[in-house]
Amino acid sequence: MENGAEALKIAFAIMMFIMALSLSISSISQANSAVTAIIGYNDRETNYSYVEPSSSNRTVGVETIIPTMYKAYKENFNIYFYDNTGRSFKIYEDEDGNEINCIDGSEVFGNAQEALDHLNQILNNGLYDTLAGKKFEERLGEYYQDDSENTPEVNKTKTRVIIYTQVD
Repeated sequence: MENGAEALKIAFAIMMFIMALSLSISSISQANSAVTAIIGYNDRETNYSYVEPSSSNRTVGVETIIPTMYKAYKENFNIYFYDNTGRSFKIYEDEDGNEINCIDGSEVFGNAQEALDHLNQILNNGLYDTLAGKKFEERLGEYYQDDSENTPEVNKTKTRVIIYTQVD
């Protein structure tokens, strides 16, 4: 009888050892999965391929400007217009009667349809007719909002700028 009791104790100890071993293997497997997932995450800096900016500007017409205007709010870039003397080219007037020469991609609207309606109103109020038949030099640039030295690179918001200057 004593041998049977000892055998049960040994069997119980072996079962507990096997359970502890399987639990530790399972925990190590989960930790490995978590570490693999964390290593797989990249910040936005790792996906950049840095190239030298192009110094060549291109000459465009209304067929290029209008689609670019419709992308401004979605892709957060600003579009500025200048006449052939370098002065601001009025594209519309705001409610206070101020002349506006840019499409500000960071401007906030209630929804995407309101942004489209705003652009449609600008174009239908004569901007399309004003731009039609004219050629513009397109210059591209970009800057970071909140570009202070204390702001980490991953928290900076890049804003692209497109400048259209009338050439004829």
